[in-house]
Amino acid sequence: MSLDQTSSPPPPESNNLLSCCSFNVHHFSTAYGRSNLTELYKYLHKNNFDIVCLNEVYEDSEYSHPLRDLVYALNSSLPEEVEVARPYQYRSGPTNYESNIILSKYPILFQEKKDVGRGERSVLGIKIDHPLVRNVFVTHLDHVSENKRVLQLKRVLSFMKHFIDRKLVDYPNDENKNFILLGDFNSMRMDDYTDKFWDYLIKQRIQYGWEAPDTQVTSLLFNEPTTPESHSTEEADEPKLKMPLVDCWKVLNPDIIFEGEKGTGSSRLDTRIDYVISNTELQPYLKQSWIDSDASGISDHLPVVVLFEF
Repeated sequence: MSLDQTSSPPPPESNNLLSCCSFNVHHFSTAYGRSNLTELYKYLHKNNFDIVCLNEVYEDSEYSHPLRDLVYALNSSLPEEVEVARPYQYRSGPTNYESNIILSKYPILFQEKKDVGRGERSVLGIKIDHPLVRNVFVTHLDHVSENKRVLQLKRVLSFMKHFIDRKLVDYPNDENKNFILLGDFNSMRMDDYTDKFWDYLIKQRIQYGWEAPDTQVTSLLFNEPTTPESHSTEEADEPKLKMPLVDCWKVLNPDIIFEGEKGTGSSRLDTRIDYVISNTELQPYLKQSWIDSDASGISDHLPVVVLFEF
């Protein structure tokens, strides 16, 4: 089954939804280098997601303050049709053009960041005051080498384990370990694509001088088989971390196969490299997920949206 429609479907009518969005916003610019702040604001304001994880953001530069301006605008014009309109919270320390940020409609109880590789790659984690989801993470892995991505991902997962187990002083008896991990992983699942399109991707990367499509990252995440082209390093071949993970979009769209149709994947090359991932305990609450073509043109990526219903 090919993907014919990726614009947002009507959400189910429920007051118990948790809406999550993962979006690489390309340094607050379109694929052609023009500022996308106005279009990004309109998209986020319209959808009013509970959790927004953004890649490639920065807080301040010498002449502009795009992240601060974006959040201020969103919180200054809360949607009138929402019964309880909550402002976004976020905590930002020093940032660079490759930074990640999490905007949350739920109070942020704690935040921690860890660098996971050269090139300003990092993972950010927050604990939120939500009855069923305590931990939210965002990351962005290397865009060149799968082996580097594997090493970075292992550091991400190790950080997540320690973060999830961390007890807060004000919540010493909290046993909520549910989590959602969002972001741009720059890696693909082979079972997302037709054989013909996968072969095309191999040839395309040869033409561009890139490495062949590799699936070490998604194999580590979802226990999927690796591609024959995989060339793991010794460190990358260490035993996998034992943390059952759910590819939320894949679970809800198992029959969608990408054939190369323009504007269907989450990247400019029509591949799916942006993910929303949860622990298995949250899988029964998955309601809907889509790659949102309504945001086409805002960035060189499309956002991935997941709805949980509790």
